[in-house]
Amino acid sequence: MKKLRKIVTVRRIVALAMLCTLLLSSTAVYADTVEDVNVTSEEVVQETSKSVETSSSDKIEETKTEVETKTEAESEKKEETLLDVLESKVKAILGDGNPGANPGGNNPPVPGGQQPAPQPAPKPTCDKHVLDETKGVTYEPVEGEQKDEEWGICSVCGEKYLVDTINCQIDTAESIEYESTDDDHHMVSGKCLHCKRDMNYEEKCDFSVQINGTKKWKCSKEGCVNVDDRSDQKVVLGVSYEAEDGTPIEPSTIHKYVDGDNSIEYKVFDKKIKVVATVSSELLNDEDEDVWANKVYVNAHYYYNGKFDDMPMNLINLETDANGNKVGTYAWTTPEELVAPITISNVNVKFSMGYKKLNGLIRTLRQKKGKEYVYPYYIVRNVNPTEHINLLETTRIYAGDWEYDGEDNKWYSSILNENRPKDITVVYEGLLGGVVDNATLTEQLSNEAKGSSIKQAVDPDIQYVWTDNGEGFIGYQTKLAFNVPADTRVKDGEHVYKLSGSMLGARPEKEDTVSTFVDNTVPDYRIKYISTADKKNEKYYAADVTVEVEAVDEFINYNKSFFNVTNQTDSIYFDDEETNIASALVNAETVHVVEGQIVDLAGNTKKIEEDEFIVDKTAPKVYVTLDGEAHHEKYFNADRTATIKLEDENLAPEDADIHKVDISSKVGTPKYTAMTGSEKSYTGTIVFNEDGVYQIRGCSITDRAGNTCEFPAEGSTDKCQSEFVIDKTAPTFNVEFDNNSAQNGMYYKAGRTATISFKEVNFDKDLVTVTKNSGEKSPLPALSAYSNSEKKHVTKLSFNQDGRYGFIVDCEDLAGNTAKQYVSDDFVIDLTMPELEITGVQDMSANNGVVVPVIKSKDTNITQASTEISLTGSNNGKVNPSIRTEGQSENITYTISDLAHEKSNDDLYTLNVKLTDLAGNVVEKTLKYSINRFGSIFVLSDATKAMVDNYYVTSPRDVVVTEINVDELTYKEVSVSSEGNVKELSEGRTYKASDYTNNKGWHSISYTVDSANFKKDSVYTVTVYSEDRASNKQSNQTKDAEVEFLMDATAPSVVVAGLENEGVYEEASHDFSINAVDTMGVSKMSVIVNGEKIADYTGEELLKNGGTEVFTLSTKDDYQKVEVICSDVAGNETKLAYNNILVSEKAEELIVEGGLTPTYAGGDKVEDIITGAPINKIIIVFAVIAAIALIGGGVVVVKKSK
Repeated sequence: MKKLRKIVTVRRIVALAMLCTLLLSSTAVYADTVEDVNVTSEEVVQETSKSVETSSSDKIEETKTEVETKTEAESEKKEETLLDVLESKVKAILGDGNPGANPGGNNPPVPGGQQPAPQPAPKPTCDKHVLDETKGVTYEPVEGEQKDEEWGICSVCGEKYLVDTINCQIDTAESIEYESTDDDHHMVSGKCLHCKRDMNYEEKCDFSVQINGTKKWKCSKEGCVNVDDRSDQKVVLGVSYEAEDGTPIEPSTIHKYVDGDNSIEYKVFDKKIKVVATVSSELLNDEDEDVWANKVYVNAHYYYNGKFDDMPMNLINLETDANGNKVGTYAWTTPEELVAPITISNVNVKFSMGYKKLNGLIRTLRQKKGKEYVYPYYIVRNVNPTEHINLLETTRIYAGDWEYDGEDNKWYSSILNENRPKDITVVYEGLLGGVVDNATLTEQLSNEAKGSSIKQAVDPDIQYVWTDNGEGFIGYQTKLAFNVPADTRVKDGEHVYKLSGSMLGARPEKEDTVSTFVDNTVPDYRIKYISTADKKNEKYYAADVTVEVEAVDEFINYNKSFFNVTNQTDSIYFDDEETNIASALVNAETVHVVEGQIVDLAGNTKKIEEDEFIVDKTAPKVYVTLDGEAHHEKYFNADRTATIKLEDENLAPEDADIHKVDISSKVGTPKYTAMTGSEKSYTGTIVFNEDGVYQIRGCSITDRAGNTCEFPAEGSTDKCQSEFVIDKTAPTFNVEFDNNSAQNGMYYKAGRTATISFKEVNFDKDLVTVTKNSGEKSPLPALSAYSNSEKKHVTKLSFNQDGRYGFIVDCEDLAGNTAKQYVSDDFVIDLTMPELEITGVQDMSANNGVVVPVIKSKDTNITQASTEISLTGSNNGKVNPSIRTEGQSENITYTISDLAHEKSNDDLYTLNVKLTDLAGNVVEKTLKYSINRFGSIFVLSDATKAMVDNYYVTSPRDVVVTEINVDELTYKEVSVSSEGNVKELSEGRTYKASDYTNNKGWHSISYTVDSANFKKDSVYTVTVYSEDRASNKQSNQTKDAEVEFLMDATAPSVVVAGLENEGVYEEASHDFSINAVDTMGVSKMSVIVNGEKIADYTGEELLKNGGTEVFTLSTKDDYQKVEVICSDVAGNETKLAYNNILVSEKAEELIVEGGLTPTYAGGDKVEDIITGAPINKIIIVFAVIAAIALIGGGVVVVKKSK
């Protein structure tokens, strides 16, 4: 180690010297980079490791004292400290290893004035690594193996690489332990020289150290206790026999067995013997008695009672012979009670104590006689006659129809009396130690012999039985055979035969018997199927089944009675003799049949033949496959079919009932298709073809065994039990507007609300779209909130802003059904009133010059046809002046031309302008003005004009005439003419006059003529005459304002002849006549009988017959009513009613019988009707009636005022 440190130190000094030389030299060339060649402490350690591995001299240095090592370390530390100081100074001069840094400023100039950045040197590469010896190697352990990897640094490329893989090596400098593993090996344990891990390996012992000059050598490794004993291992073994008390004994007989070159002598003893063995060996001479008694194992190998075993022999004596060898004597005495003979074949010796091992040493007892070896074997024979008989066992019979029951020692047969079987040959045999010299078998009856002894057959040959080790023993193989007769004289029942015998002249006290039993009864059985599940459909079980079979017979042959369950068990025998019941658990899911037989000891057989049964614990699987493409997860707009597939091993057609699939249905009803298929698989369908809400909730199908189905089985449509909706009906809706008062087809002057009513169960407002039908339309208002019921969903569009609208409504339900698209007509909402202006003439103005009215109309929705202009003169009526129009829409101007300056055009004009836009918004303005170019104009009031226009007046009214002039009047006059007479009226008394003047040149006088001037029926004419300041003379009669009318307040006269009120006419029919006349003229007459109009006449028709018409009243068995209604040209009307008129040939009879229905309620009689008529007319009427009554009678005429 010190040498290595010195090498490193020298290297560092050389390197520092070279660096100093370069610094002091003016010709030094500086590289871009300088590699730091300092040897790090890690490298020092690595080189040290390699030095330890390769140098043997280092092992010597390791033996130096700790003090020397410490001194060297301190010295080297001082040396390294000086070098480190020197090295740090050099580095400071170099600027931390960068030759470009020159603190003294003597660096050569660099072009450009900047120092170039240092560039890394290219990394060298190599094809084959070369170990850098200066850096040594490192070791890394291999996991799970006692190996290390050597790693080094390449001197060419500088990379770390794997140099080699070597075995771990014990570090001899560390502590090493040795431990014995067997007699001649030990385990070596220590630490690895390289990786310092614990390691071990096994090696053979080095027996090179002799123990105290003996023949014993121990292993040279400290800690290993193995010893190699090189003494003579020969064992001298002697075997003899003697009596139990130690006196000599001779065998009762000797048997010799020869097999080729080998012969065996059997020395046979008839009483207890002691086997004695003597043992000596040089290995044991130095051992004490304790070792001889407890560590030396001597065993007598013997055969007894059918098996081989070793019996330990005990040390009875230890002594030293004349040669100085120790001899141990061991003995074993045979047991007191012997049932079978004992054969002692050999004696073996084993010895083991520490380093002494003598295992399995066997010394066979043999003696050399001439050229042959005689193997002496000892047999201790059983001579007890009673025990001897018990060794005999029945082995067979020679009759196939008999069955032996060993427990009760009986032989059974069933066909003795049907087909005589062979005699029974009962055989007793066994390996005995002596010869049976007498044996008999006699039939017993009440313990007395029934007949002579049965003939016996004795075979006392010696038999040799060889063991697995090639050893044998001697015995007497004895066979006793007896024939038991079986003839027709043997009856059903039990027959007993007694066995007795002797051996070696001794008569045993124990006896043996043989019984036969004849049985012709066939056995029976009872069977139960026990399960937690009830049996279904005669043979199916849904759980494990325990089959329990009970054999019914007194003498069951348990060896031949059995049953099995097919596809489940092997044969199951009846082993419970108390119950005779056997059972089997059946859990295999398949078809099973219980088969087998019950056999009694006599051979009677009952076959077990049962019907099949089936264990089925598996639930049937019901798969559900649903088709259809869903909308919004659960809505379908087409039929949907659920395919139901049922699979099970045990099915019947009736099990496959598709109606057991539980469907919940709202509204709709699914359509089931029956399931079809084979016994293991059935398929059916459920079609959902009606609109409704459905859910497949479950299934109650069971198989033959009653297993309820697994539903839905794995593999079914996902979420097949989720609710779904069939909706094939497209939604419908209607659009209703609250305002359908369109003008010009599409214009509305008021707001308009469209109510959209959807009829759909599966409605979603988000699936409703309302859009403009054109981009030019006004924006649509928002839909109102929906009001919803189950099927009806209502929203509204309120159009309350001016605009042009048109919209499209589309609707789709949740199932994807699309409603018929609605496209509205275009319409315009116009809530704005049009603007109207009239210029060119003033309201209530009198004009005698040029009059040109100008009308200006303004609105978005107007045309030239939107403006109605009327100019109406009070006297001339409607006039049609020329009108000039400017503009087509929105702004239109109308100019009315000036009327010709003619006297006929002087009038009071009413200019009415009505501007109606296309939506019906109306603005109307009316101006009144007069044109008075030629004096006054006269205007009749509305009431007066109506009276004049109608001409006929039934009641007197005031007459009002207004005179308009631009000048004041200088004279005025009012007169009334009637029937050729003219009456000038007095102002203030018979008429009134009122003046009105305004600042527009208007001057008017209204004349009101009192109605009292028109009391009498007549034709009246009213005239207003005036003169103005301009000397114009005018009258209403010349200004198209004439006032003429006819006053008529009298109703027509109606006379009915031949008919009385409450008149009774006992005839088949009755005629009567009606006459109607009026001063001014009759306009029409109607006749009504019993509420039905029978005649209608005009005035012209009545005039043809002088106003008289004849009528016939038909017979009727009840009262009748006749009504007459007549009116004149002025509207005056006369009504007559005749009640309770009876026309019948049996009128008197009807009156007597009663029951007639009156045709009037009080106040409807003729006398009531005429009440209120003018008295003078009433007198005249009654006078006429009286005259007619005197002439012809029966005619009643009544004239009633209107």
